[in-house]
Amino acid sequence: MSLDPQRTEKILQAAASVFCEVGYSRASMDRIARQADVSKATLYNHFPGKSALFRTAVQRASEALVENLDQVELSGLALPEALECLGRCYLAFLLDEKRLAVIRAVVAESQNDPELGRIFHEVGPTIAQRAVARLLRRRVEAGELSVRSVDEAARDFLALLRGDLFWRALLRVNVQDVDRTHYLRQVVTQFLEGCRHPHP
Repeated sequence: MSLDPQRTEKILQAAASVFCEVGYSRASMDRIARQADVSKATLYNHFPGKSALFRTAVQRASEALVENLDQVELSGLALPEALECLGRCYLAFLLDEKRLAVIRAVVAESQNDPELGRIFHEVGPTIAQRAVARLLRRRVEAGELSVRSVDEAARDFLALLRGDLFWRALLRVNVQDVDRTHYLRQVVTQFLEGCRHPHP
């Protein structure tokens, strides 16, 4: 049976809303169907269960980040400015309150459901890291950056970006007083210093 792409998108939007509102464990297929204004049978025709729906919803969000990163024009910028611009785009995505709500739910519930955490990591942070690695690889190929592994460099850059700011936002500690431009410049400086003097 052919699936209606518009209806699929409507279901995914409803699922994201419900997951953010009540968390994964309390989100039911009934509730998601009502939110999407579709029958439960229609919902199951599109997704075999809640786990598959969660995976697709998170993957869709990650793909949106990748699309945003791909649209950021970095080619005319020097490396530090390009990394700062890249970091600003990533932080804007990561610190969105809806995405933070999903992360809080996953952290809370993965203790009892490790598979949920694995799914989230696979279709969330891993996709973001691969996208950043592709962008860094272009700079390596242009001779602007020297790293042993672009995958490891992407992981380290994103870890530095998340830093204290992400944890404060995740824990609902005020981040409004953080000068993000200064924060980003510190991150970029530390990252490039690490590339120049890698650990043995």
